[in-house]
Parts: sequence; structure tokens; C-alpha cells
Amino acid sequence: MPTRRSPFLALVAGLALLASAFGQDIHSLAAEGTVADIRAALEAGADLEARGGGPGFTPLMVAAGWGPTANVEALLEAGADLAATLPNGTTALMTAATRGRLANVRALLAAGADVNARNHAGGTALMAAAGGTAPDVVAALLEAGADLHARDAAGWTPLILAADGGVAGSVRLLVEAGAELEARTDDGDTALLRAAQYGEAESVTALLAAGAEVDARNLNGETPLIAAAPWLPEIVAALVEAGADVNARSELGVTPLLAAAQYGEAESVILLLDAGAEPNATLDGMTVLELAEMNGAVVDTDAYRRLQAAAR
Repeated sequence: MPTRRSPFLALVAGLALLASAFGQDIHSLAAEGTVADIRAALEAGADLEARGGGPGFTPLMVAAGWGPTANVEALLEAGADLAATLPNGTTALMTAATRGRLANVRALLAAGADVNARNHAGGTALMAAAGGTAPDVVAALLEAGADLHARDAAGWTPLILAADGGVAGSVRLLVEAGAELEARTDDGDTALLRAAQYGEAESVTALLAAGAEVDARNLNGETPLIAAAPWLPEIVAALVEAGADVNARSELGVTPLLAAAQYGEAESVILLLDAGAEPNATLDGMTVLELAEMNGAVVDTDAYRRLQAAAR
């Protein structure tokens, strides 16, 4: 399958691995201590804006991502800088959103955190939440005025990130809020293309129901059906039912049936033949049947026999 390559996600992907790197100091207290512990440390001279935890978290960032809401509030009351960022531009709000910490997100927003601040890859807190697994955080950020049309440095929007991550609840929220269905990444991928490429059936269904273009093409000429055909029969069925072109060709000449045969996806082969896919299509001089034989996975199956009969 294709890789998930949003530069914003690349910047935040390592956050979950850093919880053990805070050390036994104000950062550790922000994550695991009590409000009394934090206040005592500050009274003893601990630096409210100390940097630690690998990339340079402040105590507020640590509390936002790993600590209880009471610790977030205690640090805010002590004057912690809401606008402080990691070297890559990530804020405390982005950290909380990435980690799906709804109560912490709300506390930061109530304190005046900039809901549309961007990191150095153009990412926002809404993108962080949309690319994660927390629709409730997406809802809270939208309510606070987050820009659902924001794009990162590679053209990814919150909706594309949600579709790519398979969070159907977030997809539905963003669609209902008015997200642009046909927005494209720099590679030409739409939300439906990303959902189809990764087998996110609920997201595919939600996007189709909202009116997403079923035959949208990326820069390689791939449609959602071509992307899904090699390994995702459930999505193939949904796209075919929605009227996808079963004989579309990519820039390389790949059709959905050629892709399904080449990768040995028997169920998709049958679905596509039933929908009228051309059984005699060729790719680099090889027929659908020859590609199926080369893979071997569908030989001696109903799909293979259907191909043999259709190719005559």
C-alpha cells in the first residue's frame, strides 16, 4: 500500500514515544505528579519554561499530552507560556490534540490557546486531531473556530488526514462542517482516494454519501477503484455500487481488473467482472489472465475460471 506522507504527521508522529524521556524533574511532575508537587517544585525554583523530554517540551506541553487536566490548569495559573513551541513549531494545544486529550484541549482553549497556530510543516491542532483517533477533540476544535480548510505544506487538509487515518467519526464531523470534499494533496489525492487506498470502509461510505467524486484521479491517474482493487474487495464493492468506472486506466495503463489480477485478489476480480470490467485488457503486453497466472494466488479459484471464460 502507499505510504502516509503528510509532513505534519511526520513531525508529530514521535510524540507518543517520548513519555519516558521526561526525567525526574518538573517535566515528570507535569506528567505524573500532583498539583501540590508542581507548586512545591515551582516555589523551590523550578523553571516554569524549562525544556526537556527529547525535542524540548515545556512542562505545559508535557502536562497537555500526558498529564491530568489539573496539572495543565496549575501550570497555566502559574503563568506558563501558551504560545511556546517545540523547534518544529508544535504547541501545547497540538500536543494535546495529537494525544486525544479532550479535557486538556478544552483547558488550553479556555486559557486562550491559538486554535489555528501552525507548526513548521503548516499543521494545526485540528489536523493533529483529525489524523488521530479522537473525533471528540475534532468537534471541540471546530467549535472553537478551527479552520477546517487549512492545508499543510504538502496540501493535506483535516478531512484528508481523517480519511487517511480511517477515523470515520472525524470524517463525518468535518464533512458536516463543510470541509471541501475534492481538496487535493500535492500528489493529487483526495480524501476518498486516501480512504480507498487504506481500506477505510466507513470513511469511504461517508465520503460517497456526501457526494465525493468517485472517479477522482491523482497525479498518477489512479482512481479510488484502481487503488482499492489489489487488496480491498469491500471497498471495491462500495465504489462499484457508486458508479465507479471499472475500466479506468492509470498513467501506467493499470485498470482495476489488471490490478486485482496482478495482486491475486480473487474477490475483487469477480466483483469487477460482474460490473463489466474488460477481461482482455493488457499491461505491458500481459493480459489479465497472464498476470493472474504469474501471481498464482487465484489459480484454481472461481475467479480464475471466470477470467478464463471471459477472456475467450
